[in-house]
Amino acid sequence: MQVPAHNRWSIRIAILLVVLSGLVATSWLLASPRASKASLLPEDYLGETLFRAGASTDHRLESLQDKLRKTPDDWRAFSQLGLVFLQKARETGDPTYYQKTEDALSKALAMNPRITRPPAPWAHWPCPATNFEMR
Repeated sequence: MQVPAHNRWSIRIAILLVVLSGLVATSWLLASPRASKASLLPEDYLGETLFRAGASTDHRLESLQDKLRKTPDDWRAFSQLGLVFLQKARETGDPTYYQKTEDALSKALAMNPRITRPPAPWAHWPCPATNFEMR
């Protein structure tokens, strides 16, 4: 007994859908434990703090300042505070927040010995304006 051509395609598509749904379910099961682990890398920690949903800048600013009153040696809170000050400067256009950003991030860098301050990007650039010749 031979199966008609249109039934063969239906069977093939059904098998393909079952296999694909099995792959998707397996990937979800394997990916969920990895996604729930908290990362201890400073880069990952700082990156996620900028995009926390549901918290306004003013609310984050107040909560971080309260946290720092209770635990003044928390470098993570200072790093988050620096990023919140940066966002506040963007929102308001007030340049005083840039100094507050630098102060908070400098404190975070000073408190965590694993993080080193990168050199200024212009430290190694040759500057033709400073190459004066005395005559």
